[in-house]
Amino acid sequence: MKSGITRAVLTSSYVDTAQPAAMASGGAPLPPSANHCATKVELTISCENLMDMDIFSKSDPLCALYINTSGSHWSEFGRTEMILNCLNPKFAKKFVIDYYFEMVQRLKFCVYDIDNDSHSLTDDDFLGEIECTLGQIVSSRQMTRPLLLNNKRPAGHGTITICAEEIIDNRVANFEVSAHRLDKKFLWWSDPFLEFYKQTQTGWQLAYRTEVVKNKQNPVWRPFTISLLSLCGGDVERAIRVDCYDHRLNGSHQLIGSFTATLAEMQIATRISAAEFECTHPKKSKKRNYKNSGIICINNCQIAIDFTASNGNPNVPNSLHFINPEGYNEYLKAIWAVGNVIQDYDSNKMFPVFGFGAELPFSQRVSHEFPINFNPSNPFCVGIEGVVQAYRQCLPQLKLSGPTNFAPIINHAACFARQALQQNVASQYFVLLIITDGVITDMDQTCTAIVNASRLPMSIIIVGVGGADFGEMEFLDSDDVLLCSPRGLVATRDIVQFVPFRDFQENSAALAQSVLAELPDQAVMAAVGSPGPKVPECVTKVALSISCENLLDMDAFSKSDPLCVLLMNSSGPHWCEIGRTERIMNCLNPKFSKSFVVDYHFEMVQKLRFEIYDIDSENYSLQDADFLGELECTLGQVVSSRNLTRPLVHKDKRPAGKGTITICAEERTDNRVVDLKLQDFFGKSDPFLEFHKQTETGWQLAHRTEVVKNTLNPTWRPFRIPLPALCGGDVERPIKVDCYDYNSNGSHDFIGCFETTLAQIQQGSQTYAAEFECINSKKKQNKKGYKNSGVIVVKKCKIVKEYTFLDYIMGGCQINFTIAIDFTGSNGDPSSPQSLHYINPQGYNEYLAAIWAVGNVIQDYDSDKMFPAFGFGAQLPPRWQPRVSINFNPANPFCAGIEGVVKAYQYCLPQVKLYGPTNFSPIINHVAQFGKQAMQQETASQYFVLLIITDGVITDMDQTLRAVVNASRLPMSIIIIGVGGADFSAMEFLDGDDGVLRCPTGETAMRDIVQFVPFRQFQNAPQEMLAQSVLAEVPGQVVSFFNSVRLRPPQGDTPLPDPAASAPPP
Repeated sequence: MKSGITRAVLTSSYVDTAQPAAMASGGAPLPPSANHCATKVELTISCENLMDMDIFSKSDPLCALYINTSGSHWSEFGRTEMILNCLNPKFAKKFVIDYYFEMVQRLKFCVYDIDNDSHSLTDDDFLGEIECTLGQIVSSRQMTRPLLLNNKRPAGHGTITICAEEIIDNRVANFEVSAHRLDKKFLWWSDPFLEFYKQTQTGWQLAYRTEVVKNKQNPVWRPFTISLLSLCGGDVERAIRVDCYDHRLNGSHQLIGSFTATLAEMQIATRISAAEFECTHPKKSKKRNYKNSGIICINNCQIAIDFTASNGNPNVPNSLHFINPEGYNEYLKAIWAVGNVIQDYDSNKMFPVFGFGAELPFSQRVSHEFPINFNPSNPFCVGIEGVVQAYRQCLPQLKLSGPTNFAPIINHAACFARQALQQNVASQYFVLLIITDGVITDMDQTCTAIVNASRLPMSIIIVGVGGADFGEMEFLDSDDVLLCSPRGLVATRDIVQFVPFRDFQENSAALAQSVLAELPDQAVMAAVGSPGPKVPECVTKVALSISCENLLDMDAFSKSDPLCVLLMNSSGPHWCEIGRTERIMNCLNPKFSKSFVVDYHFEMVQKLRFEIYDIDSENYSLQDADFLGELECTLGQVVSSRNLTRPLVHKDKRPAGKGTITICAEERTDNRVVDLKLQDFFGKSDPFLEFHKQTETGWQLAHRTEVVKNTLNPTWRPFRIPLPALCGGDVERPIKVDCYDYNSNGSHDFIGCFETTLAQIQQGSQTYAAEFECINSKKKQNKKGYKNSGVIVVKKCKIVKEYTFLDYIMGGCQINFTIAIDFTGSNGDPSSPQSLHYINPQGYNEYLAAIWAVGNVIQDYDSDKMFPAFGFGAQLPPRWQPRVSINFNPANPFCAGIEGVVKAYQYCLPQVKLYGPTNFSPIINHVAQFGKQAMQQETASQYFVLLIITDGVITDMDQTLRAVVNASRLPMSIIIIGVGGADFSAMEFLDGDDGVLRCPTGETAMRDIVQFVPFRQFQNAPQEMLAQSVLAEVPGQVVSFFNSVRLRPPQGDTPLPDPAASAPPP
């Protein structure tokens, strides 16, 4: 073997891949509630000691992931790449899935030995599987389990390891790599490939593997993309290792050499010419005179409708085009389901609609592409309603014929996409929806059309109606293998998404989610030009900033005191409150500093309602407030317009005076915040500050401080501003700070302002304090010798990481779950079927249903799965006790798992006498003791969740209020589930969504820690719906508490990189 110079020309850059849809692929079903913790988790898979199923070589493993959120159906989520001849594979392709704390997301990882080119896995050897939940993975962060066969016997000595990482950074690094003078094999050149590794606490983790370049001395690899999180955890100063191997068919690849560097080093060095890194082999390095095995050089671091006869006569009920008396058929349902989502992203809502395979009335010839409004010069329909109307009108005039040709309509849409490519910006993207019933008759031409269209800003959605064989449609939806034309031309990306309508007969919302799931990722790939790491769902967080103008004045001697409430609806009639802004006193043109951060799903119609109230009471009750107007819209409309202004209307849709509301949307992909501490030197006044971010449309309010009353030298309380809200994550973007003198009538006097950047504030505050002159432009023009209106001093400015829920869970924080069950007499005799404690022959009552629903989710976050369970209000011999362990062991009240809790409850129930009263405070104070002990630790190691299941009115309300207020200062949340049909107004009062909770002595709660849900609302709903509702607020409560007391996760914390180093190079 010849030792030579390894000279790899590696071009890399990193870019922000903020997803389109005007800011913005399908996996797990989305929960219906709006107020939940949804984030993306990346799963990295590796295996060891797999079974060898091949005679003359080793197994060729591939891992398939299946997901199940309810019922018995498992749906395939995705597959890794296949690795040839390997029993210890490290898969480079990762799974990125949406994580919901309040759902049990069941996962199944199946490993196969791939022996053929078929997409089907039925002909391949099964190497083993594991079933687990996503909660188990994220709570352990890295989970290793033995693989099992279908009969649950061990699959030899095989194991699988799953590593989880939260995705909170959407930047990617683009690489172009080539090499020169690589080491030779004995008689021929090497077959090299590269592996990129990220440094983690447990060692080096594979981030990316290139393709093999065969028999080349100077190989050139295809350009590729690696997400910054996978490569370096978002930290450009973290070490990266690059290994170069010579590929061997038997899987025993030979190491050529490796090097270690950081992305920052690559970037800095390539600004001038090329960065050179010595590629060394550890064994060869021991040889005398050995220098290296080569030098790696980095040059740069940076709608169509099927009218064929197979549908049947439209006048006959058996026809797929037959419109029943309710005005329904499968074609119409597909149009409505998809169109309702997609129309929010088309500014003029004019849709061209074509049919194919029909004999037209005026020509008696079959047309493979005709406008259904019979107007070739203007085939556009006004909105989805116009599409439906045109379809109904054209249907009786057509003679259904054939054949089923897709190519003409695909090529027609592609013409417009080609024109769009002539522009220099990503201004247009085209989606073709084909609704069809059968076999494609021009398959070769269709494959060619799709391959050509894959190079254009275009996606194709196919909905198959009826019960035909859709094998050809599934072939076109090539999720794992890129489509190839008959001439051998390969598609640059997968642009087809096929869904059979029969799988979604009763759920049009799920149909829309499924068919539109891949669209955002396809649009990103078309714009960026490289597929990069695939993200199977589009879920991201969007921040909504609210302002209003010309509100109604409802107060006699002052102006209205407005507050905005946001409600969300994703299905059905129920609206769920997301949150509220602050109240602004005496103001008809409010700019609210508090923004709403909501989960955005492209494939869902997420209805929003913004309600404006004039708040007149100190408890912020909406019942006592005057209604100032509302706006209903969809989140899609907001993000597609980015800045949406609409008139406010009353409940009866009359205009609310001249009032308007403006909603600004911005994607949140950065969880850093700015810690600030400020002081100023003015004349005596009541000053407050407003921080503004520079946007394309002007200055946008990012934060408003409190008012400091009647002081010469005010000092404001330290505060935090999210980096995206302040400067969009760019420390060089201008920031404007306005200072006002507060007036109670709302006409605040302008003192002055200054402009700066976050980088300047940081630099100035590093030594002592940054000082900025506050200038009033009018005074400067009119007064001679004017210097300033005061000096604002920034004593502290630090960019820190705002930890997420998964940072705490994956960093070792344990969720401790305690259950308290109401054994008061108002439940009724447990032996009577009318009793709430009566267990029916199926082993069910509402108490058990609540325990199973919540416990099944929460148990994944407790490592020992030992749960203390108590009863209250029961009479035990010889006396009534306020709290009793349901296993009758006060020294050890723990039950093994949720099954143990259920068994203990069933055993305890016949032995206690239901009594009273209904006192909550003893059990709350009991759990609070453990919360106090946890606070003595220096990290966020434990959080406590108390589940109270009760049937009635609280009899110790004052003591309970005091207990809840005290518990709000501890790592603790309280979930209350009300069973039966009683009046639960006291519980709703404790769930302090309508205002700050106060105890009788006037002390206020630090935060809202109570979530109340009446069981009767979920009596006929799936069990998972109850869990989603009651657990929805827990992740936010965990994060808000630990961040407020500045506690870090116990493990896995890495210091935040310098933002200047993380910024793209100039």
